[in-house]
Order: sequence, then C-alpha cells, then structure tokens
Amino acid sequence: MIGKALTLFAVVSLSLVAYNHYANTVNAPINRDELRLLWTSWKAQYSKMYPHQAEEELRFQIFTENYALINSHNAEGHSFYMVLNKFADLTNEEFGAQYASCHGKGVGDDFCPSAVNCPTIPSTNVSAMNWTNSGAVTPVKNQGQCGSCWAFSTTGAIEGLYYLKNHVLVSFSEQQLVDCASQCDACDGCWPYLAMNYTAVYGLEPEKLYPYTGVQGQCKYNKAVALNVTTGNGYQCVSQKSNSQLMAALDKQPVSIAVQANQASWQFYGGGVVNTLCGDKLDHAVLLTGYGSHRGSDAWYVKNSWGGDWGDHGYIWIGTNDKANSGFGTCGILRCATLPVFGN
Repeated sequence: MIGKALTLFAVVSLSLVAYNHYANTVNAPINRDELRLLWTSWKAQYSKMYPHQAEEELRFQIFTENYALINSHNAEGHSFYMVLNKFADLTNEEFGAQYASCHGKGVGDDFCPSAVNCPTIPSTNVSAMNWTNSGAVTPVKNQGQCGSCWAFSTTGAIEGLYYLKNHVLVSFSEQQLVDCASQCDACDGCWPYLAMNYTAVYGLEPEKLYPYTGVQGQCKYNKAVALNVTTGNGYQCVSQKSNSQLMAALDKQPVSIAVQANQASWQFYGGGVVNTLCGDKLDHAVLLTGYGSHRGSDAWYVKNSWGGDWGDHGYIWIGTNDKANSGFGTCGILRCATLPVFGN
C-alpha cells in the first residue's frame, strides 16, 4: 500500500508541476475530472486541508475560477505568466486582505509621506546590476499572514547596507520591529522609513537571537546584542517618478520600495516581466535588489517576502516604464523608495 500510494502521489504531483512548467507557453483547457486531479495535486503540494466538505467545495470553486483566469491570461501572450501557486484557493479580495494589506500607519495610503525634498543622488552609467548575486541579500523570507511586509523591506535594505559596510551578511530581526517599533502597527503595517527611524535609535538584533513568529508579541529587545546599524534620521528618500534616481540609489545599495500588490499580477505571478495589470495604490513593501534585461525587457529585480515557493524563486521582475500610472511606474515602483543611512 505504501508503494502504491507513493506512486499515485508522484503521478498526481507531476500533473501540477507539468501544468505550471508549461503555463507560460500553452493554453491548456481540461475537463472537470482532470481539473479535480489538478486540484488533488495542488492540495498535496501545498499541504492544504479544509475543516469540512462545504469549505473544500467552496475552495475548489475558487480554484476553478482562478484556473480559468490564469489560463486566459497566459493565452493572451502577456510579458509575464501566471501559475497555480499557493494562493490559488483564495479570491483576489481574500488574497489582498491577507497578504497585501499593510494598512494602519502602513503603506495602505496612496502616497509616500517620506518622499519630500529628497536629495539628488549622483547618477551612474550602470546598465545592469544584481545585489542578490553579489552576496548582499539574505535568502527569501516569509511574512505569513501578518502584515509585516514593511519590517522585511526594512531589514532587507539594512542587511544589504550592513554587508557593504562590514563585509558580513547578517539576517536581522523582523520580529523585533513588529514587537518594539511603537510608531508602527505591527501586523497592520507601517512605512519602512518609520522603522528605519526606530533602528536609528535602538539598532537591530540578529534574527537568530530574536526569531520571527508572525504575530505581535511583547517587546523583548536586548540592547546588549543589538547591532548599531543607523544614525541620525536613519533614512534617505529617493525622488519620485525617476528611473534614473532609483537606479542611482540601487547602484549604492539595495532599496526599500512600496508597490501595489493586491492584484492578480502578484497573486499568481510565475515569471516574466510585469509591464501591465499593476497599479500604484501602495499596499505592500518589498526590496529592490537588481536591474537588467530579462526576457528581452529592461526590468527591476525585486525580492518579496512571501516565501521562495512564490514567483521567480521568491522574486518578481517589474518593468521600467516611467510613464505608467501617471509617472509612478509599473506597480507604483517609483512612488516610495527609501534608503537606510549609516554613520561613518
């Protein structure tokens, strides 16, 4: 029986792997029985279980509708493709509420209060770069259903600059920010620049000493083990609506940015360059780590915090059209970029 079960599981799993492998090149309509098989494969891959049959049927219906949306999108020949990932049993509204909802004092506003009187960053002539490949970026992390994207964007930017200054890559604690940064709303969001103000005063503990739990807890800050990572205000903003200024900032270090992510282009992103179907109503903070040509298009390389099983191994490529969204760029990428600032 064990051998038989494993064989069946392998066959079922292969159907989802094969579907997602070819999702960017083919339109693959299937009948109801085959869709049930795909559903079984998807549940096994993502360890999905539901409390009762009615809930399972509801989720299967949502899965079916998302399958049709993904299939239709991929058949239209967009610059990016969608896949049946771990969010395939969620409506777009549920997805946005659970994974792209940094509200409260967070990035739920449609402007960036820190983007005022930003200093001009000297431009560079760099045509491509990638801090991830240069060793300045930690592995992809997972915020879970806590709206703590701002903390991951902040630590990512500080991890990069700390590496460039000290030649040591340290994974810093998002949980310290969630528990202790009083200007922020923990799992209900924050602007990264406010988190950088906090780190300017208190520093950051290594993640291994203050691990992530995904819920707000009592502040356990230990000054004795916190690393001094910033001084002064702790941050510097980047001028809006400017590819050249964002590139100049990226040439210095990884950059904290905010985007609009509560849409299908993020929910089901599987690969390619997002050039369309992405607005600028900021609701999610991420980390800009690179720039270059991808699939024949100039694009920004962005680290997300939804785990390595999302997107392009946890990353997304976003197009560089500075005319999109009234100049705020695709997904609003030119709207709210922030750099942590270190002292001498």
